[in-house]
Amino acid sequence: MGKEEKRKKKKGEPEIQNTKLGTQKPAKTAEELAQEHLDGWRRALADYENLKREVERSRQEYARLANRGLVVSLLPVLDNFYVATEHVPDISTCAPEAEARLQAWITGVEYVRKQLITAFEQEGLREIETTGVFDPSRHEATAEEESLQREGTILKVVLPGYYWQSAVLRPARVIVSKGPPPEKETP
Repeated sequence: MGKEEKRKKKKGEPEIQNTKLGTQKPAKTAEELAQEHLDGWRRALADYENLKREVERSRQEYARLANRGLVVSLLPVLDNFYVATEHVPDISTCAPEAEARLQAWITGVEYVRKQLITAFEQEGLREIETTGVFDPSRHEATAEEESLQREGTILKVVLPGYYWQSAVLRPARVIVSKGPPPEKETP
């Protein structure tokens, strides 16, 4: 018997036979087994917490995508409100009693449009800025017109564009300046 084996026998540690190698190993104590089980339980708990966070992220992503679909389906309604408010009839040609009713109707349509925009903004929709220079990543040119403005300047919005969260949902449709008209040569 070697020194190590004698030491083990003195302490009273149980031994188990490793049949493959023919060596003896001490059996795990109750404290070691308890610690091993506790470590396993902690790993399982950490895995469970990670899974809960992942499920919550997935749920939020699903809700965001579902909201995006609803917003996309309602954009034509918002577009129609935009067109309606851009083509308000001239009320000065109406009879005085009809003028007041028509003005109230126009105000109501504008109010409903603003309410719809506010609801969309709360869900992450923002209108794309359409002043200044044309940017193909945010704007779609539907036409070019001669203008005293510098080439590439946005002259008019045909239909507003929108961001959803931070990505372009739909580019703004705009009319862009192609610069001043060419000067005519005089003979």
